[in-house]
Amino acid sequence: MGRPTLNRIGAVVVTSILTMKFITDGGKVGVLRGDKQEAEKCHNAEFGAEVAGESERNEKIATKPRRPLLEPMRTHPMEPWVRI
Repeated sequence: MGRPTLNRIGAVVVTSILTMKFITDGGKVGVLRGDKQEAEKCHNAEFGAEVAGESERNEKIATKPRRPLLEPMRTHPMEPWVRI
């Protein structure tokens, strides 16, 4: 899920504890929890890191080419300023 979807559903994500809270259709708070071991497997599959030492893992992650940005970063507002 991307940020627009998370914002649309009013979700709050806490990555450090792999938890997401959101409002359900019934108006209650739903909780989605991740699994640390599964997240680590996905991370290792994506970045090719082994469960070896940290320095080896960091070297492999650092040498993986970064994906290009979808659009260049903006250094100015998209629309003109309006004084209110």
